[in-house]
Amino acid sequence: MTTDYNKDLEDSYNFLNLPKTVTNTSTHQVIHYQYTATREKLSQKLYSIQGRGTRRDYAGPFVYVNNQLAWINLPRGRWVYTGKELKAELHLHDHLGNVRMVLEESDNSLVSVQQASYYPFGKAIHELSSSLPDPESTLDNRYLYNRKLERSGNPDSSGEFQADFGLDWYDYGARFYDAETSRCANCLAKRILIIAMHLAVVFILP
Repeated sequence: MTTDYNKDLEDSYNFLNLPKTVTNTSTHQVIHYQYTATREKLSQKLYSIQGRGTRRDYAGPFVYVNNQLAWINLPRGRWVYTGKELKAELHLHDHLGNVRMVLEESDNSLVSVQQASYYPFGKAIHELSSSLPDPESTLDNRYLYNRKLERSGNPDSSGEFQADFGLDWYDYGARFYDAETSRCANCLAKRILIIAMHLAVVFILP
């Protein structure tokens, strides 16, 4: 996909077929993505007509926001840096691997700071959820639906929810997933569909 008229988006891709830029043509905001040669995300930078916005850098499990350590990903939660100390977050999952509740350590006890419920294809049910990712927040938990690599014990940033300028996509590494339309939001899926259609024609009309 290179254009989404529903959300006023224009996308461009690099030679690895990974998103390079996502532009909101209504607000003139742009997200730039950078990757290694092995397809690991290094950074994402939000730009607007006022200048640069939020910048996130990824170094394995360490995530930096605006050049400061923000959190450390763990297989079952995060260590969140508040500026003075690291706070432990515990992520509770359902049987499908979706994060349903986030607990935070406070005064030697655990307090619920986020709850999430989902429609079948991953869109959040706002009436049954609380404290969902806010584009203006830099420390909100953004790992929610189908945090896919967590189940293999790899605290990778894939599965991160992209809340900037109402994008509402999940970053699954090789592709972006739009839970509202339950489809992958990049051109790789389109190419696979075209190849599948050609193969079907070959088998039907040898």
